[in-house]
Amino acid sequence: MTKNPKVGLMSIGLDAYWPQFPGMKEKLEEYNKEIEKKLSAYSEVLNVRMIDSVDKSLAAGRLFAQSSVQILFCHCATYSVSSNMLPAVKEAGCPVVFLNLQPVSALDCEKVTEIDQWLGTMTSGAVPEMTAVLIREGVLFDVITGMLYNDPEVDKEIKEWCDAAKVKTAIGDGSIGLIGQPYEGMMDLYIDRTNLKSRLGIETIAIEFSELADMGRNITPKEIDSAANEILDLFDYENISPEQITGAARVYVVIQKLVKEKGLMGLAYHYAGRVTQELEEIVGTSNVAFSMLTTSGFPCCVEGDVKACIASIILKILSNTSELSEIYSLDYENDVAIMGHSGSGDANISEKRPLLKATEVFHGKTGKGFLTQFYMKKGPVTLLACSQDGDGNFKMICAEGECVPGPVLRLGDTNSRIRFSMGMRKFINEWCRQGPTHHFVMALGHHTGAIEKAARLLGCGFKNLV
Repeated sequence: MTKNPKVGLMSIGLDAYWPQFPGMKEKLEEYNKEIEKKLSAYSEVLNVRMIDSVDKSLAAGRLFAQSSVQILFCHCATYSVSSNMLPAVKEAGCPVVFLNLQPVSALDCEKVTEIDQWLGTMTSGAVPEMTAVLIREGVLFDVITGMLYNDPEVDKEIKEWCDAAKVKTAIGDGSIGLIGQPYEGMMDLYIDRTNLKSRLGIETIAIEFSELADMGRNITPKEIDSAANEILDLFDYENISPEQITGAARVYVVIQKLVKEKGLMGLAYHYAGRVTQELEEIVGTSNVAFSMLTTSGFPCCVEGDVKACIASIILKILSNTSELSEIYSLDYENDVAIMGHSGSGDANISEKRPLLKATEVFHGKTGKGFLTQFYMKKGPVTLLACSQDGDGNFKMICAEGECVPGPVLRLGDTNSRIRFSMGMRKFINEWCRQGPTHHFVMALGHHTGAIEKAARLLGCGFKNLV
């Protein structure tokens, strides 16, 4: 999921200018190389250089299509007729980001005496023509306006679009495993698997817990010892025996094999049946195994929540952190919300070694076993919920907040204190009005810009509460 996406790059100009203004085309192509350098930091770039005619545009578009680029970056190097742009865009068949990047912060008007001095920096003049055409064509596009050199806002926007393409690349035609079924009665978590495949390209693979039991019979002692060492390297633990660690390691190995065998990008799981002797170890230690997998970059969500798993995949791609959460409690005295969840977690969010703790009851669920508690690092956080509207369209609901110091609940569950700039009371009202599922995912850092762009590429709705 961390593989860089393929993007296309072309600069557009007007072939009539080159014989009139010697050296102008070469200068513009230097700007093109600078943009390629920016994009190459986050993506695999197919650069076709200067496109200044319809024939070149058509050929470039076919190259983009053959390479399956996720986004086409179109650098408006100078004025160009839109017919030099459109064939490439239509052939590429992907969204377009116009790079309206001026090579100087301002023209010294008193010293500009030659037309090519102006035309060689004139980028904005072409952009409205391009966007007017693409609106009529129904093509998704965006515009980045700024300076070519030393402009942090431009660099941020370019990175966010490349990150969004990375999300689209990872999710498109990917598969999420559903072990068991969503928690009975949590109707907000239910999914239409056909609708999910149709809208987002994600296949849901149904998996029975008995499959895990069958796979566990072929695990070697060497595999178990290696997995046990990984667990002990990650967790502190209380009142847990070496035999229990061995059991958790065995389940961890089984889940790893399952993921590889089925080619999954994430897992949602929930067990509601009677805990037989055959399944006792699997049910009891699953939180450990799924925490190990989430930490390593493979998101796993409890209670069979596939939509939360999608949100988790997105945030792992953008930040390498994701923590399944819900609203635990509201602290009106300090204007913070306590947010967290029991079950598996992500050690990448934790400011200290997470705790592995035994419990005699999984509240609201069958079985007993291990809880995991992680300790979210203080600082900016992003909340992301993947929900749906009444027509089945998917919607990404975002908010940015801050994880602040203070006491948390000592239940063996991960929970954190989150403050919002709009105030806790207003945030809760606005969040609930958007119709999120009761689960959401938190990540370290602020990522709403990239999430909004990813939502556009995926054809999802988007709402940012900040």
